[in-house]
Order: sequence, then structure tokens, then C-alpha cells
Amino acid sequence: MSSSDVTIQEGGQARLGGGLDVGASNFWEEGGQLTCALTFTSPYRTERVRQGQVLEQSGRRLEVVRIQSAGGGKGQVVVRELAPQAPGGP
Repeated sequence: MSSSDVTIQEGGQARLGGGLDVGASNFWEEGGQLTCALTFTSPYRTERVRQGQVLEQSGRRLEVVRIQSAGGGKGQVVVRELAPQAPGGP
């Protein structure tokens, strides 16, 4: 796990700084893979995500590192902020 990884428990939220908060909810399996909904502020948006997915929000890139079941029947998601993409990069 990287030092830039942030773990969010189902029903919880994390402040990533710069006015960006992210919450996690609605964990369930789709196509044999655990997914969850991430809700972002600034601007408000909700998206269902899978492990390995990279999202852009407010000019920032976030990777969904892991989605897993945690204790007590709740889910847990780990997100990582990636370095900005170079202009013209993949």
C-alpha cells in the first residue's frame, strides 16, 4: 500500500484535500467482481467503480486500488491519487 492510498469504509468518507471529498457506498458484486459507488464533491458526482479503474475528478486522477469486504459485513475501498497526466500522454 502506498503512502498516498486512502481507505474508505462503506458509509464513510475521506477528505483528499483541495476541497475534494469522496464517500463510498452500495458495495455489491457485478459480473463476479465487487464494485462500489464513489460519491465526489466539487462538483458533485456519483460513479459505480471497479478495482483498477482510473477516474478524473476536478482535474485530479484517482485509481481504485482495491475493493473488498471488511469486518461486520461492510465493504472497504482503497483509492490512490495519481500524478497529473502529462499533456498528450496516454
